[in-house]
Amino acid sequence: MSKNNRFDYDLVVLGGGSGGLTAAVGATKLGLRVVLINGGQLGGDCLNHGCVPSKALLKAAKVARTVKHSCRYGIESSQVSFDYDAIKNRIDSVQNRIREHEHADWFRAMGMDVIEDYASFDDPHTIKTGGRTVTARLVVIATGSRAAIPPITGLRESGFVTNEGIFSMPRLPGRLAIIGGGPIGTEMAFAHCQLGVDVTLIETGSGILGKDDQELSQVVSRCLEEDGVKILTKSKVSGVVRMEDGTRQLHIERERGELLVDVDEILLATGRQPNVDSLSLENAGVKYTARGIEVDQSQRTSRRHIYAVGDVTGGLMFTHAAGLEAGTFIKSAIFHLPAKTNYKVFPWCTYTEPELASVGITEAQAKAQGIEHIVTRAAFAENDRAMAEGSDVGQVKVIIEAPKLFGLRGGKILGAQIVGPHAGELIHEFVVAINTGVTATQLSGMTHAYPSLAEINKRAISTHLGGKLFTTRTRKWLKRLFGFAGLEPPTRELEADHG
Repeated sequence: MSKNNRFDYDLVVLGGGSGGLTAAVGATKLGLRVVLINGGQLGGDCLNHGCVPSKALLKAAKVARTVKHSCRYGIESSQVSFDYDAIKNRIDSVQNRIREHEHADWFRAMGMDVIEDYASFDDPHTIKTGGRTVTARLVVIATGSRAAIPPITGLRESGFVTNEGIFSMPRLPGRLAIIGGGPIGTEMAFAHCQLGVDVTLIETGSGILGKDDQELSQVVSRCLEEDGVKILTKSKVSGVVRMEDGTRQLHIERERGELLVDVDEILLATGRQPNVDSLSLENAGVKYTARGIEVDQSQRTSRRHIYAVGDVTGGLMFTHAAGLEAGTFIKSAIFHLPAKTNYKVFPWCTYTEPELASVGITEAQAKAQGIEHIVTRAAFAENDRAMAEGSDVGQVKVIIEAPKLFGLRGGKILGAQIVGPHAGELIHEFVVAINTGVTATQLSGMTHAYPSLAEINKRAISTHLGGKLFTTRTRKWLKRLFGFAGLEPPTRELEADHG
């Protein structure tokens, strides 16, 4: 039997989320014989319990918030009311629209086989699934992750929901405790607060969104509190008691002693754990830890023909990270190129109001790495479009390498963080700039439409460069070289970028 036909398939993909689908579809389109094996619903956590339903819920919350504050725009409205069942129906309809292109028959029509069942390894090339076995030359593990359950006394007995249950609750709770101040916890705190829920957000760290720039995270925190979310930082839930009426009482340890909080529901947002338990990875010789499957920069596991992508590796747990890693697999395993997954220019966003987005390194990381840099920024309160729309909270903060020639040359962009309206969209100008090597000077010279929010990106850069250009020294040189009559030095600092 030849090398090419000793296996049933060229590729087995375990898991039908973002990473698995990207790998399976890409390999199929390249002519490989592929089988996709997936237990549960196709689309993974993102479509079914994550990105898609959360963003649909957040849209409803932002509409409610706009109506609440409509008087700011000269619009009188009655008190906000809403139909929670209608909101959930809209979430379902959005998911179903996406499922029109993410169901088993759709992928079968592409040419791949699809087995809708769970799977485990029998040996490094053999997979057991649905009462049968299949063999493959290559394997991609993309089984994702699930919510991690912390060892809190009484938590399991008292009951709780995770991201898998928060969007299907029969009714909104009157009082909701969210344990964990990361992106999931913070977004759900914002959404449920806008829908009239009394929300308490509990975080063990000194602030929410601890992986983001803390100066900008504080802006999100302040806005959440202004909207009514109670945020408890440096706080740890030590126990939960279920009361006779079905409510829960949280025992929270704080620096000033224990605090008791009564709620109707608890949402856990305390991190993720990889879905590896039922894979029998030992039979395949694949190394893994409690964090996830160990992979190299090419997404290869301890077995050369087995790769892993997405949450199951314990790395960056974003849908677009899984897609990026699946692209690395295709380059490395199928085209045999020396591909490595590069996270240096990797953006992410938390979709609260205001949104918080980031790419590249932060100011704190630049300092920790000993990189000579400057920080420049611009406030949305100085952006004409933001002022016109009444969404002028926040700022753009850019990290630039120390430029040369009096600040007029060079200036590589190292990172950018944005807190403000549509930050998740605005951050991509910096993604392109960092990826392509566009310098601060070059970006400053680019024309942006007026009035647009995107002007703030240019202004953040121009503020620094203008500070180097519009000086008394420049005035003296121009007067000396070209004979301008000149003006007396201004009594206030000239703005770097007018208009």
